[in-house]
Amino acid sequence: MAGRKKSPQWRKVFLRALARTGNARASAVEAGVDVGTAYDHRIKDPAFAGQWAGALAKFRAVAAKKPLHRLRRSPSPGKPGEELVLRRTRHGDKLVRAAPGRWCARVEETFFDGLELTGCVRTAAAAAGISTNALYARRENYPEFAAR
Repeated sequence: MAGRKKSPQWRKVFLRALARTGNARASAVEAGVDVGTAYDHRIKDPAFAGQWAGALAKFRAVAAKKPLHRLRRSPSPGKPGEELVLRRTRHGDKLVRAAPGRWCARVEETFFDGLELTGCVRTAAAAAGISTNALYARRENYPEFAAR
């Protein structure tokens, strides 16, 4: 099809993020474009405007099933992976759900409790169920963790 431009690659990332977050600004940051660019494309391209509306409808459908106030609630002790955790990425900070065996506030507290009791990073890390490499990487990437 000569003369037709290919859809910019960022649109896929933007629409996927919009369906997940419902927030155009956060989705634009994740896609690596200015939010104004996304709005301009929506105005100029009716197909993209339809995809945008579809992504928001998807977000609303998920939000209706699981209200946002339930996502912010502190996790039940028996349900790992329900806690929201700050993750730093090259696109900025995001709140994501902690998967089982991943870093979360409970793991961090277990580590610091173990460190206070034993004074040994290796033993405290083993008690928290994380590697010492993960701890040292976290200390390097998160100044608030290093200060603690």
